[in-house]
Formats: sequence, structure tokens, C-alpha cells
Amino acid sequence: MNNKNSNSKVVKKIGSRRKSVRVNVSFTLLFSQISEDEYENTKKTYIAHKTSDREGFIPSSLDDISYEAISRDIGRDIDPAIARMWISIERRLDFIISMLSSQGKEDIHAREAICTDICSEGVGFAFPEALEVGSFLKIRIFLPISPPMLIVCIGKILRTELKEDNSQKKGFKVAVTFIAMNEDDRDKLVSYIFKRQRELLRYNKIIKGGGQ
Repeated sequence: MNNKNSNSKVVKKIGSRRKSVRVNVSFTLLFSQISEDEYENTKKTYIAHKTSDREGFIPSSLDDISYEAISRDIGRDIDPAIARMWISIERRLDFIISMLSSQGKEDIHAREAICTDICSEGVGFAFPEALEVGSFLKIRIFLPISPPMLIVCIGKILRTELKEDNSQKKGFKVAVTFIAMNEDDRDKLVSYIFKRQRELLRYNKIIKGGGQ
């Protein structure tokens, strides 16, 4: 019984550490302000269905495409490696077109911000205007990986603070907590976060090594 309790504590500790990892980033995200009623009416959908199902985007991995499918669509006389590259390019173009079409008027008029840091539980972004604490946001996060990956979720503003830096551009730092996100999407976000963390660690090692 004691061993079960110990194992449970270890799992909880690992899960907590997994959620708490936050990394610095710099990429564009889009957000639209929504009402509390809109949040209440859509939160179950955002939690129950991953972004690729809701938005109708193509899968981000080529692993699920068989050689037979490639042969049927492109032709048996093309080298499989070239065929896969071809399909990869087609998928990325489809993804970009889907982003531009935006799947809805509220996304066409979405506001653009610069994501500054992110973890599995929330995101920070820079924005020129102060946003009201407690506001609900529909957020479109474009993870800068290959192939591209989109995560759409709902967040709530926790803080809006005046940026304190040496840049001449005035603006605000907005802290948002995710309140409706599918767990498959969250797992993909966690994978990106740990990948980004490894990149930063390698970069720091190179900088320190060069300085010695």
C-alpha cells in the first residue's frame, strides 16, 4: 500500500513538473475576444476534440500515409522518397491556405500578437494595447515546427502589465491561462516545449563555451 502511495506521488510530481516547464519563444499567435457565453457554449467542443478534427486540417505527420496510397495518388513510377516529399509540400501548402482562409470571420479579423513564453498551462504574449483581465480569448497558436502545427484553444487573461524593457516600442505583457484545450493538443504542445528547452540548453552551452 505504501509503495502504491509512493508511486502515485512520483507520478504526480512528474506530471506537475511536466506542466510547469515554461520556455521563452518568439512567434506570432492570433487571438479573438469572445464572450463568457461563447466560452460556455464551446468549451466542451474544444476539450473533447483536437484542433485537427475541429478545424478540418490535414494530419501533421506523414507516418499514416502508406506507399499504396502514395502510388495510387501520384503514380507507381515515382520514387517513394520523392513522392513523400511531394505530398509533404502539398500538405504544407494546404495548411497555409487553411490558415489564410481562417475557417471563420472571427478569425479573419483576429488580432496578432507576439508570443513571448509558453507552457502547457498558459501563454504570455506582447500586445500594443492593455487587455482587460478576466477576458476570454480564442487563441490560435502556430507552433514553428516542421511540418507546421496549429493549436486552437480558449484562454482567460490573468494579468496585463506594462512592458519593462529597453526597447522604444511601448506595449503590454499579457498572461493567459488555458481553460479549454484538448489533451492531445496539450501533449503536442508539451513535446514542442521540451524540444525548445533542449535547443535553448544547447545554445547556452555554445555561448558559454565560446566565452571561455
